[in-house]
Amino acid sequence: MAGLLLALIYLSFISLGLPDALLGAAWPEIYPEFQVPVSYAGIISMIIALGTIVSSLQSDRLSRKFGAGVVTAVSVGITAAALFGFSVSHSFWALCLWAIPYGLGAGSVDASLNNYVALHYASKHMSWLHCMWGVGATLGPYIMGLALTHGAAWNSGYRIIFGIQVVLTAILVFSLPKWKKSPAAAQTGGRALSLREIVRIPGAKAVMLCFLCYCAIEQTAMLWASSYLTLAKKRNLDGIIVIGMYPDEFYQQMKKTQIPIVLIDSYCGDHYYHSIRIDDAYGSYLAAKYVLSRGHREIAFFCGQIKENGVMKKRLLGFQQALEEYGVPYQEQNIFEGQIDYRSGIALAKELVAKKLPATAIVCAADILAIGAIRGLYEEGLRVPEDYSVIGFDDLEVSQYLTPGLTTVRQQISLKGQKAVELLLKHIEDPTLTKQEEILPLQLVERESVRSI
Repeated sequence: MAGLLLALIYLSFISLGLPDALLGAAWPEIYPEFQVPVSYAGIISMIIALGTIVSSLQSDRLSRKFGAGVVTAVSVGITAAALFGFSVSHSFWALCLWAIPYGLGAGSVDASLNNYVALHYASKHMSWLHCMWGVGATLGPYIMGLALTHGAAWNSGYRIIFGIQVVLTAILVFSLPKWKKSPAAAQTGGRALSLREIVRIPGAKAVMLCFLCYCAIEQTAMLWASSYLTLAKKRNLDGIIVIGMYPDEFYQQMKKTQIPIVLIDSYCGDHYYHSIRIDDAYGSYLAAKYVLSRGHREIAFFCGQIKENGVMKKRLLGFQQALEEYGVPYQEQNIFEGQIDYRSGIALAKELVAKKLPATAIVCAADILAIGAIRGLYEEGLRVPEDYSVIGFDDLEVSQYLTPGLTTVRQQISLKGQKAVELLLKHIEDPTLTKQEEILPLQLVERESVRSI
């Protein structure tokens, strides 16, 4: 009995996920029809979110009064009705109106079933529960895309999901006796907590903040990622240049556009993409080797957040390689992580001074960090290069105008853009072009910020 009930709960979470990413997939077709700006999707999304919050706060009271099974079945039914409303809407304001029950239904299912599974089942089932949501959230845009690619209107996509939700609602209604008979179905004692009481629970505020950040990322991805990709194809883009590093899921989605794409400063290993970059490890190696050649042996390394296969990781590896070549032990205490900005450079320099480490030089993974570090040392009453030698990476134009001038590793930033455009045009002219990668040269630029000891 418990196993069957758990299967029904999983099924309910699939139904919860089905409509969640539909708006993002359908919006490129909706907004021109309703003659509203593309940004208006955010209004609908916020109405849905508000409804979800309201119903979530009431889910405990409702579950205690009517039972989790009834709340789930009714909520899925409400969501189904809202989806039907979406499918027959002919104005933006009608969508806003139907977004209210859309959010109310989703919130009740989400909160009620999360609470139910947390109370009555092993913790592993929470992971599987949200995996089922992922199944639904993946299937929803696929169904909408299938409808659109076969010449149907966006309304048809919503109508298909509506039909699936109706079937799921019927299943849940017929399964209500299973909920009542299940040993797990008994509600826990006590009363429902008020919002004020919930907030006072130790750790509740931190959890709420984390969940806010999670929802922001999730909603951004669901709402705008698919819209962006669809709009890219609709606007007949011939190619795309992407700068920086992104999660693997982003690259997988970009491939679906089937548009020539060139990456700048990315270590994505997918052979679909062309790449223009520098050898970050080698650049950092040049910087550290130069400092070592001037007699320094206690060297701090300032960088951004170090992530596996990220740029900062590559530059740290180059730093380590230079130390190893000179027989200097690598010390974790000499590695300072921050953000790639001026204020972080100031903060890291002050942290270095406060720790009273015997460092005589600082290798910075970016010029902007180095510039901040020089300022931070100055505020601590220390001089460059007399007290600390500092070397950067990038050769920003401002680096030559500092006092002292910043010794750094030059990369040709404008050349990256030029090469990326040339490669993109080459691929557009020749669609059969296989992956090409170009690693641009680096050059050490000597100025006055590093002294010999």
